Amino acid sequence: MKSRASAGLILIICTLFFGCGKEEVALDLTPPTTPQFVPRTDDTVLVEQGIDAVPEGDFIRVVWQAVNDEDLAGYRLYRQREDSTFLPPALIADRTLQDLAGLAIPFYLDTDTLLAPDPLTGISHGYYYWVSAYDQSGNESLLSTPTYYQLMPKANLSSPVAQGDSLLLSWSYSLASIFQVDMFVVRLDSLTGSGWIPFWLQQHALFDPLQVVCPISLAAGNYLYQVDVVGSSADPSGSEAAVEFTVN
Repeated sequence: MKSRASAGLILIICTLFFGCGKEEVALDLTPPTTPQFVPRTDDTVLVEQGIDAVPEGDFIRVVWQAVNDEDLAGYRLYRQREDSTFLPPALIADRTLQDLAGLAIPFYLDTDTLLAPDPLTGISHGYYYWVSAYDQSGNESLLSTPTYYQLMPKANLSSPVAQGDSLLLSWSYSLASIFQVDMFVVRLDSLTGSGWIPFWLQQHALFDPLQVVCPISLAAGNYLYQVDVVGSSADPSGSEAAVEFTVN
């Protein structure tokens, strides 16, 4: 009798703790597919993709390719300053699928004040970013291949000036930071029902004068004038500034 009782107790313990019975549920120990950042395009393409500055502030926008795993729960973003590679990357954001609902391409806008260039010297630090995916069981993928960006001071834009059938676009830039600049990229977008649509771009490598002429006669409507600063460093660096204007 004692032997049968012991065997029964062992069976109960096995069923409760190890799933030996018919109600056994296999543990999910498989992490999701490792996500990867959207490759960064050249600064001179009309429609840019990948990590970049934004005109709304001294912010960095990172964009990654979605993972299609069925049990995906979200993504985690990690960051490391370029002169702190002896430290592990720090977790800066956790984006659930609910946070990203409705987005065709998932992204994160890093608005940390640490990113901004010094207002007096224009000096700033570059940052590396990584993204991972995690599932509903808590498994986390390996970190992605890193992506990098360094913010530079923004250009100061003047209001566009109509000159007959053309448009004069001018701006100024910090003399303390001018040596860091490779070129400026001037852009024009038009406002449509689906948002801002880019339609004109010109590269400008001269520092005197800081102005270009758009030789297009603009129809009545709302427009966005933007100047991208492109850094001289081999690593991606720059900034964006923009101003809206109306043609009647």
